[in-house]
Amino acid sequence: MNVRTSIPPLRHGQATDPTDAYGDPVALTWIRTHDWDVNTWRGRSACRDSDPDVFFPIGSTGMALEQIETARRICTACPVSEECLEFALATNQEAGVWGGTTEEERRKLRKAWLAKQRRAAS
Repeated sequence: MNVRTSIPPLRHGQATDPTDAYGDPVALTWIRTHDWDVNTWRGRSACRDSDPDVFFPIGSTGMALEQIETARRICTACPVSEECLEFALATNQEAGVWGGTTEEERRKLRKAWLAKQRRAAS
């Protein structure tokens, strides 16, 4: 089943549709490997009783690094971390730690996935 990710709001002067390096329209999709129900997996998450600030650190140095490591430890013990990561990728969650991954790690995952899709389409 394909899932179309949400596209972030446009900024003034930004193109209305996302395009690839050739200017062709790109639809960001992620193929779900889990048939997750948001309410089901969230109810079983290890983070549900944790301080949300741990999962949404501000910055990437100092105290934020400690928060990221704390979030990763919680995610490591979580029975639904895969579903959480898949949800974050499918819904284009740009902020926070999801499924044990940082914002930058998810951007790299998306970029690699899109590159693979383009190669497969060629």
